[in-house]
Amino acid sequence: MKKVLFILLSVVFILNADASSKEIVDRIVAIVNNDIITLSDLKSQLKLYENQINAKRLPASKKRELLYKVRTELLGNLINQKLTDQEAKKAKIFVSKSEVDNTIERMKESNSLTHEGLIKALKKEGITLTEYRKQIKDQLIRPRVINSKVRSKIIITDDEIESFYKANTEKYAGSKKYDLKHILMKKRDNNKAVMDELLIRLRKGESFDKISTKYSKSPLVKRGGRLGFINVEDLPEKLKNAIYKTKEGGYTNVIDTRNGLQIFHVTKIKLTNGKNLLDVTPEISKTLYNQKIEAQYKIWLKGLKKEAHIKVIK
Repeated sequence: MKKVLFILLSVVFILNADASSKEIVDRIVAIVNNDIITLSDLKSQLKLYENQINAKRLPASKKRELLYKVRTELLGNLINQKLTDQEAKKAKIFVSKSEVDNTIERMKESNSLTHEGLIKALKKEGITLTEYRKQIKDQLIRPRVINSKVRSKIIITDDEIESFYKANTEKYAGSKKYDLKHILMKKRDNNKAVMDELLIRLRKGESFDKISTKYSKSPLVKRGGRLGFINVEDLPEKLKNAIYKTKEGGYTNVIDTRNGLQIFHVTKIKLTNGKNLLDVTPEISKTLYNQKIEAQYKIWLKGLKKEAHIKVIK
């Protein structure tokens, strides 16, 4: 049932730090049940994005359009946060000052920042330490509220884990490595015709090592032109495509590369160890859990909004 509340269309806050301080005019941009969101709340969230957008080389009209879009999204986020905070209070879920302190200390340590360095970094982003502490607090409290309200609805089945595994075979199946040898000649005179003739001889069964020793200009010629096991994904597109098409024991066509004309011999293909379903079950379970909890959070928020009194004041 929607609550009927009195609506303030605007509010003016006058902050007197000292006799010379100026009036700071603020106003309400949204009412969420008994709480308000002010323009200054919105602006503090908008600062970082505003700086990024203004730094772009875009027409003024495009910048205004982007800022309006970001502003709308941020206001929606602030409304969601207010609803979450209200539910946290009802459920008596709190984040202590020491928890915020510990989170900031861990962040400073992982980024090798001193306290002064943190203040400087925040100032660069247009954020005060007080605003940053609130952001940390909001980030800590949200998952606790979500766990409290929707965790019981999350079930991950074995079938879902197996389906996810099968749908992501490239991620878990491992990768192929190719043991390669090559013949290299410079791009000059009639070398292309010579390389074409060498390829015919190789495919007829002549010894790669003998041909390589006699004709190749590769610095690896003394070891038979052997490049070793290569992850083909790391190679330029032209080489990658040619090698992928070549079977074990086979030869690529003559390839024109920046180093010269080359023929590659695929001596062996090795499949690196992939991850079996049992090994990756915890990882997949966590991924599916996060996906489901995000979906349930949106459903839960939608229900809160339906019952809440929310008014956006433009």
